[in-house]
Parts: sequence; structure tokens; C-alpha cells
Amino acid sequence: MSAKPGAEDPEITNFHYWNPEVQDDPNPFFDKIRSACPVAWSDRYEGFWVLSKYDDVYQAYQEPNTFSSYPNPIPAEGMGNARAVIPVEIDPPDHTAYREILAPLFTAHRIRPLEAKIQGHARELVAGIKSKGGCDFASEFAKVLPTRVFLDRSEERRVGKECRSR
Repeated sequence: MSAKPGAEDPEITNFHYWNPEVQDDPNPFFDKIRSACPVAWSDRYEGFWVLSKYDDVYQAYQEPNTFSSYPNPIPAEGMGNARAVIPVEIDPPDHTAYREILAPLFTAHRIRPLEAKIQGHARELVAGIKSKGGCDFASEFAKVLPTRVFLDRSEERRVGKECRSR
């Protein structure tokens, strides 16, 4: 059996996105991996492929049967459920079907009425981050804000249906 790509370098085989050194400045790691081993394997979180070049990422995106979104062990907390988390952990053609259902709910025209609410959520999140003096942007803002918007949009549709049924 051949060794996984990058196996000779513990920095690659132990790579994970939550590594504080990589989060503080990801460029040195990705410069290294792009030149030494552009497609590598990390043993962390049950193992996953690390693709560091655009063309490789694009090719993987085009081949969901080879590079599936499910199961997604990254990040370890929250993902890796017994069933796929929709739409994050599903691949085409199912992903495409869900996008077609959800996309009309998130056009500029449909979101505009929520603009003040979205800005309020953003201000609230930024205030919390400011009071702490910093944050993990991905988990404390980029993950939370869209979730709140989605829930607001869902609540708006539920209330609208209730009003129409009266």
C-alpha cells in the first residue's frame, strides 16, 4: 500500500482548519503545501483531502461521486451527523434540487424587507465580538449570521401562511 500524499510531513498529516497557527496566518502553510504536495491527506477528523490549488478544487467540485460533501468531518463539532445536513452535506443532483427550492427565497427583492433585521443581527454579533476583543470569524459570525437570516426568512414564511389561512 502506498503512503498518502504528504505522509512524510507531520505538518500536513496533522493539518486541521482549527489550528491557531494556520488561522492566524494561513499563507505559509498553503504556500508550502502548494509547492510540496498540492493534493494531500490529513489524518485529522477521520481523514480528509486537502486541496490547495484552484484547478484541483474546481475538479473535485465537478466530481461529487469521488469527492462527496458527506460525511463532512470538518469541523468535528456539529457535522458528521447520521444523516446529511442539508444543504451543506449533500451533492448534486440533490443539492441542485434544494438550491432550486431555496434560491428564490434569498433574492435581493425577497431579502430587502429583512434588511433592517439582518443589519441588527450583524450589529449584535459585532458588538459581542468587540466586547470580547476578537473572535473566530468563521464560527462566531459567518456561520451565525446566515443561520439567523435563514431562520428569520423561515419565520416570515410561517407567519405569512398563518395570516393567509385566517
